[in-house]
Amino acid sequence: MPIRTVQIWCVLDTELDHGLAERMLAEADGKVMLALSTPCFDFWLLLHREDHRAPFQTAGGAERASKRVMPTWSKGGTKFADFQDGVGDACRRARAADPEGKNYMRNPSTSVWRLMQSIREPVKD
Repeated sequence: MPIRTVQIWCVLDTELDHGLAERMLAEADGKVMLALSTPCFDFWLLLHREDHRAPFQTAGGAERASKRVMPTWSKGGTKFADFQDGVGDACRRARAADPEGKNYMRNPSTSVWRLMQSIREPVKD
């Protein structure tokens, strides 16, 4: 039976705080993989429905943009089932904006696509 290498991922918002992102990266020290979203995870959800490249002034701006394209969405009611059909689009859009997934402070950006890629990779014999 093939064995998958264990990876530990942490999904975090940068909240447009460069210092916070730098501290998170330093603490992770390569032991924990980071999936950072600038300004916030709401941007990752937005990419499931549309390609958005304009910067946000605040994390609230990303939330409002998400609500605009998904009027029934709420932060507390986020369910994977509501977004699963757009995962491929979100990955493609996020990767197009940041092909390496390491330009953490690009506004907007998200490296959640790297986590999804890791989950979706076939197990190697």
